[in-house]
Amino acid sequence: MPPIALQLLAAPRLLVDGQAVHVGSRKALAVLAVLALDGSATRDRLAALLWPEADGPGGRRNLRQELFRLRRLQVPVLESADGVLGLDPLLAVDARQLLREEHLHGAAGTPLEGLDGVGSPALDDWLQRWRDELGQRHGQLLLRRADACEQRGALGEALPLHQQRWAADPCNEAAALAVIRVQAALGDRTAALQSYQRLVDTLRDQLDLAASEPAQAFARGLRQALGEPAADTPGAAPPDLAAAEADPVPVAATSPGVPVQVPFVRRRAVQEQIEAAWARGRRVYLHGSAGVGKTRLASELAAARGPWLRVACEPQDVELPYASVVRLLRTMRDAAPDVVLPEWVRRELAQLMPELGPPPQALATDEARQRLLAAVAAAWTLLMEDNFSALVLDDWHWGDAASVELWARLDESAPAATATAGVASIISYRSAQLPAAALQRQRADIDSGRGVAVALEGMDASEVLALTRALSGSPGGQLFAQRLHAATEGNPFFLLETMRHLFAQRLLVAEATGWSTPFDEDTQDYAELPVPPSVRAAVLARVRALGGPLLRLLEAASLCSGAIEARTLAGLGRLDEEAVIAALEHAQAAQLVQDTGSGWRFAHDLVRQSLVQGLTPARHRLLHERLARQLERAGEAPALVAAHWEAARQPADAVRWRVAAAQQAVRVHALGDALADYAQALADGARRAAAAAIHLACAELHGRRT
Repeated sequence: MPPIALQLLAAPRLLVDGQAVHVGSRKALAVLAVLALDGSATRDRLAALLWPEADGPGGRRNLRQELFRLRRLQVPVLESADGVLGLDPLLAVDARQLLREEHLHGAAGTPLEGLDGVGSPALDDWLQRWRDELGQRHGQLLLRRADACEQRGALGEALPLHQQRWAADPCNEAAALAVIRVQAALGDRTAALQSYQRLVDTLRDQLDLAASEPAQAFARGLRQALGEPAADTPGAAPPDLAAAEADPVPVAATSPGVPVQVPFVRRRAVQEQIEAAWARGRRVYLHGSAGVGKTRLASELAAARGPWLRVACEPQDVELPYASVVRLLRTMRDAAPDVVLPEWVRRELAQLMPELGPPPQALATDEARQRLLAAVAAAWTLLMEDNFSALVLDDWHWGDAASVELWARLDESAPAATATAGVASIISYRSAQLPAAALQRQRADIDSGRGVAVALEGMDASEVLALTRALSGSPGGQLFAQRLHAATEGNPFFLLETMRHLFAQRLLVAEATGWSTPFDEDTQDYAELPVPPSVRAAVLARVRALGGPLLRLLEAASLCSGAIEARTLAGLGRLDEEAVIAALEHAQAAQLVQDTGSGWRFAHDLVRQSLVQGLTPARHRLLHERLARQLERAGEAPALVAAHWEAARQPADAVRWRVAAAQQAVRVHALGDALADYAQALADGARRAAAAAIHLACAELHGRRT
């Protein structure tokens, strides 16, 4: 029997003895692609992917016909006793060679080309995921081959490999810079400058971005070597961004009708549930959708009890062991500066809080871990006792796994530390978004009677009316409030963003007698009032009204999962740090960001989410790549650097940072985080010696956990 091979790295086809054979069906080729890349699939899954409109028996019948077609061509399709289909491992598949054997293919075209629209939308999504995976893998191999050529001095061989990487993704700035660098090293500075200009034009036309500062600096050096003016190439930045350096952002008109701090409207039913739980000495787990008002409600109730404290988890916490606990302890120390922690507590906590002094010798023992646990318990008790009447732990869905585990251990070993007498506590989170460890702890609390879950939904019609009357100063507004309630489902954030949008469009005007709209005299239900269809639309409409430069700045800031650092943003474009701060001040005037004193932050995470969702995939990847490089230079936490490289779809660059993050987690006894980081390093493509070292480290950690 002649050898049969399957090509997937271009238009899929079967090869028999090196020659293409006619299969006669794109469905059959799609079946082969799924089996080759996923390893196996059930008949039901294949039928659902390829014939979504058919019922179960109909889809399976269609699949049988395609399998018969393939077997008649002697394609080795195997089937297990339980009906799972697969391909003979000996069947040569170019995509599997690329993934497993570091085999650079020479096929031209897009992987899996021609299979779009063959089946269900789920199949199209599957195709795109695999195209991304195969494209990344090919880029990694091209880079390794090019690096090897450069190391032995074969720059002429390295150049076309770098050019292939760049051609596959014209917005890949790292690949473009490699081409420019090698062209310059070969002495062809004119070609290097032409490549730089092509990069500049591509970034401007496709992403509305300027080249990064390192790229601009390299180009300036090339021009100086050629005796040309050192100024940047004309067109290197969008005209409005260049103009923005003199006058960064147009001033936004703030809304006189919607202040930064809006009046609090009682949510009577939920408040009664919380107060009843506190009266019984229980923790309250307050959950609801984003923007529903959890933070405001919790803060108002906590403040009514006397001295209180609010600490919020951040999106980046999930990457940093003990980040949530450390932020809580630091906030408590700042709020109770007269409390003196014992020397042994300070010494142990220095493992997590360097400002407390030199940490003890890092010992990977259970005894050292228990000392750290005892120090956290002692610090918690000393800082909380007699200082605070209420505690709000906000956005617990972002709490890191190590903090969740540590808190659970405190409950077991030192319950008095986390249940300080007389301290009312609310733990708030987004519904259905708690990680497994936090959800397990919440359920244990509720089952044991220590906690109670309270759901917060949108405002009802009467509460929306109360809010609009409090803001407008008018006793009327029933129809207007009903329209807003119906459009926003009573979500307070969406409600306020809609009002700000209407004020910005001058469809809502604040007058001495209250608010008015152009439709007041003729309307019956304000159906004419153009309300944004979603939170995201409302936010983006307001941001875009501030102008392109500020929009691009906030888009970059939206990928910073913690505080917004002006220094970091200045390194991503052509604005200097002073211009970035001026732009952020304009955004603050528009109630989009706020200066907390410890850094700039978005006024609400829904603002950040809306900006992230508005990014094109190419712009999303490039901004993450630039952030990764910025954080590398700034010496930020390895896990954060790795996360940005992964989001930039350059997992090979993330491997060493994931390994460093795992080693850092081991030093603070966060073994679960260390194992997760090592697993991600393997998923990112760690190979050979690096992979072997990771497996050995994981084996040791598993031994310590048993």
